[in-house]
Amino acid sequence: MSWIALFAVPIYGTISDRLGKRKIFIVIGALLVCIVDSTAAYSSGFMIVALIVALGLVSAMVPGNVQTLPSEILGPERASVGFTILGICMNIGNTVSQPLIGMIIDATNSYSFSILSMAAFAALCCVSALLIKSK
Repeated sequence: MSWIALFAVPIYGTISDRLGKRKIFIVIGALLVCIVDSTAAYSSGFMIVALIVALGLVSAMVPGNVQTLPSEILGPERASVGFTILGICMNIGNTVSQPLIGMIIDATNSYSFSILSMAAFAALCCVSALLIKSK
């Protein structure tokens, strides 16, 4: 999944730069992650492989566009503060999410429910992106 995203992020970034519509890429990307995760929760075999490829493609729409927001929202004078806060939030998310998903698996004894939990976080990302006051 990460290898696919590695090549897709610059493509989505170039397209969003040309269109000047970062917010729509974040919203659509998060919504598609939600859909792919929800489908993957109940898939197996070749379908899960295809969904992992799809997840790499659609999840790549979000990070590059999110990382441009601090300078757009706060302006060049305060962009460094925004990047710092964004970095802290991303690291907290990375630190907390993995044990949280593990606890969900332990509590429910279900990988499907843990994947649906990740879809719920993607839905939260979609809602959060709708509230952003940016392009």
